[in-house]
Amino acid sequence: MSFKKTYKFCGIFVLFFVFSFSLVYAENSHYLADQIIVKFKSSKINLKTSWWKMQANSFADRKNMEQIDTIDNSNVSVMHLESHETVLDKINQLKSDPNVEYVQPNFVYHLMMAAPNDTSFTKQRWLENTGQNVNWTVWTSGADIKRLQAMDIFSWNSNPNTTWTIVAVIDVGTNYTHTDLVNQMRSGVSCLSDTWSFLWWCLGGYDYDDNNVDPSPNGSDDHGTHVAWIIGAQINNSTGVVGINPNAKIMAIRAWTWNALYTNEIIRWINFAKNNGAKIINASRWWWGATCQDADDPALYAAIRSFSWLFVAAAGNDSLQHLNWYFSTPSDFSIATDCWSGLDNIIGVAATDQNDALASFSDYSSWSIHVGAPGVNIYSTVLNNGYGFKNGTSMATPIVAGLVSLARSMRPELSYQMIKNAIIINWDTLTWLVGKTVSGKRINAYSTLAALNTYVSPVATISYSITGLTNHSVTGSVSFNKTGVTIDNNSWSTGYLFTGNGSFIFQYHDALLSWTATATVTWIDISTVTWTITYAPSTPTSGTVIASITFNKTWVTISNNSWFTGYTFTWNESFIFNFIDSAGNTWAATATVTRIDGVAPILSWGSVTNTTSQTPNYDFISNESGTITYTGWCTSSNTTAVSWNNIITFSALANWTYSGCTLQVTDYAGNSSWRLAIPSFTVTFTPPPSWWGGWGGGGGGWWWAIPTCTSSQLMCVQWIYQIIAWAVCSSSQVWFPCGTVATGLVATGVVNTWTVKWWIKYTSSSPATELLDAYAYAYSIGITTQSTFAQADMQGSLLRMHMAKMMVNYDLKVLHLTLDTGLVCAFQDTHTIPREMQQYAILACQLHLMGVGTSDFYPNDTVTRAQFGTVLSRSLYGDTYNTWSPYYVDHLNALKINGILTVIDPTLKELRGYVMLMLMRAQP
Repeated sequence: MSFKKTYKFCGIFVLFFVFSFSLVYAENSHYLADQIIVKFKSSKINLKTSWWKMQANSFADRKNMEQIDTIDNSNVSVMHLESHETVLDKINQLKSDPNVEYVQPNFVYHLMMAAPNDTSFTKQRWLENTGQNVNWTVWTSGADIKRLQAMDIFSWNSNPNTTWTIVAVIDVGTNYTHTDLVNQMRSGVSCLSDTWSFLWWCLGGYDYDDNNVDPSPNGSDDHGTHVAWIIGAQINNSTGVVGINPNAKIMAIRAWTWNALYTNEIIRWINFAKNNGAKIINASRWWWGATCQDADDPALYAAIRSFSWLFVAAAGNDSLQHLNWYFSTPSDFSIATDCWSGLDNIIGVAATDQNDALASFSDYSSWSIHVGAPGVNIYSTVLNNGYGFKNGTSMATPIVAGLVSLARSMRPELSYQMIKNAIIINWDTLTWLVGKTVSGKRINAYSTLAALNTYVSPVATISYSITGLTNHSVTGSVSFNKTGVTIDNNSWSTGYLFTGNGSFIFQYHDALLSWTATATVTWIDISTVTWTITYAPSTPTSGTVIASITFNKTWVTISNNSWFTGYTFTWNESFIFNFIDSAGNTWAATATVTRIDGVAPILSWGSVTNTTSQTPNYDFISNESGTITYTGWCTSSNTTAVSWNNIITFSALANWTYSGCTLQVTDYAGNSSWRLAIPSFTVTFTPPPSWWGGWGGGGGGWWWAIPTCTSSQLMCVQWIYQIIAWAVCSSSQVWFPCGTVATGLVATGVVNTWTVKWWIKYTSSSPATELLDAYAYAYSIGITTQSTFAQADMQGSLLRMHMAKMMVNYDLKVLHLTLDTGLVCAFQDTHTIPREMQQYAILACQLHLMGVGTSDFYPNDTVTRAQFGTVLSRSLYGDTYNTWSPYYVDHLNALKINGILTVIDPTLKELRGYVMLMLMRAQP
């Protein structure tokens, strides 16, 4: 969006004694040159929690800004920029940040100020116009809003059943002690601030200029007092005049003294009104911009959209037509543009004069200014218990706001859209307003209340031609409880023809609003029934078989076997199930049984073969498959018979002579054959020499070969080869003698630390004993895989990616910590390092050790004592020492107290050997 347009503000919309004020900024006069507004994504930063407020401050620090204000309910922060940065540059920098929903300037809105004019009921020509002379002007009889006639429908007199509608007057303050207003103010109890904090008591509103609970004007500006009375001045108090709706309660919000209004302040005023029960906001004295782009203020737009009832907004006093090159907010927020989608809770108001013509000063628009209301020679309260005349759309606006509140007081159950439409539809059409406003009308209180008094919301009743399951079409028809209702999307008929299941939305409207009613059909069924046939038993049997059928939907009837869904087979045959569903669809399914078998298998005599072997065979024939059982002195690995030739193998013959064996075959239906007795026989078998005699003995025996493991996978410990813990071999240990010169370390099962240290002692130089121990420990748990002390580079510096690998292995293997796999860890600077190291960076983040909440990992940076101490402390103690004073201090002190560190200089470059030493000292 563009922010380089020039703003022009007509705020007050009053014509007398106009003063113009402006502020000069370094970049543009329509927004603050050193501030921006940032709306955070609530899934990233939520300002309703103290933790995320700290994160918002951290965000501001990283972006070279200072957070100077937050609007928690809107999740918005106001940021102050460095002196060398511009608003537009900072917006371009932040608009693609993943934490930011949108970013915008903090707009400045200007006012034109006016002095008051000067002073009973006959002067209120907009309530009753008989052609009287008011303020030296003779008025046209009948040019009024018919409020006296409306009294027959809804009296001004107090009614205990009346809903007291609260109208918020956002202006320069209200003289709430005025005789005509003192009893009309909102109750001062139970006040809430714009952030929902209790104020306990306020004098009918709030002063946002002086930040206190007294909304009285400061100085001589009586604009807000004049507006408030027009809406709801007291009636029948023998003093002054009367408001449009004496049943209204006024909430005064003193919003400014001078002429500058800021987006964040306006949002606060709206939130205060909303939090304290206001249903209508009177926006007489507000702002405007030159083009759609200039007026594009998404934060303000969102705040008005969140207000659950109506904004009544003045059109402006420059005699201008609101077109696509000229927009005035908030009135023009009601229409859809390239900048916003349009709001339905706004009524834009133009001013008419004593002759029902468009006032000469009034702005107008046939697309955003909805109606006209009297705005010339409007007599109302001023300061010091006085009264006076004023002109302007500022005066027309509260007349409309008063009628809105009057309509809601009479029909509080109706929606704001219905109230708004009733007012627009039931106004008096005026020649001078046709083409100048959306409705071409001036308000008429009598016709509006008369329409609402008898109004009944339409109730739709939907009926169907068929209400049960069917395979035919269904007609859904809609009827209403009253006449005058039009169906918008099915005008040829009130019925809708369904040829398949689904829903149809009847869109309809009466004079006030549109509604929808949904006709839904679910009982049209032309789908195919699918079925499953099961058999019990499901295997071959010599008994009966029951075939059962089930379906994919309910209410299916078996027409030829209705007493039971199963059919009993006593022999092999087929049965046809005929069935029908509730919609009338018919099908058939065939159940077939072939597995009923009452005949036993028949065995044929066989012969002995392979008689020169220790395991001779016997061949026989079975006419069916089944299970073979043996009795006597015979066994075989073959216990399953096949249909035809079968071979069984004998073993463990005594003295090479076989006798006393029978076999039987049982088919799968359970029928058993007669027993086949195998005749005795003798085999000729000469055993080979003793199988162990040819191997010899002594000198290592069968140790002559190492099974599958290679030399790189073995370690020599006390002259015996054993497998490295992380090696992959086919056996867990290889007890094969090795020489006295060791070639590796042992790690089989539980690490034998003494053996590891023994190996280092005899194969390495003589570094410090504790470093030898540290290397042995690191090697045994896989922190280093270098097979010699020298190769381990104990004096070498450590990079962050190597620290990530060491600590991930240590946390998972030794401390058995759990990964936070739900944490999304993505870094912008790890794509150039090996994939293995990229994975370790992610795992370190998911262990909450490194890189949490940042976009960079800095994998090639050299690790300092502060960094490693912090990571080790987080592994051992979790979040216990996560403080910011600075962040590493408590971590290093905790390690020192627990004997893990002796030197806690945070600037030291960390060495690989000292990392292994600290891990050994910290082991559980």
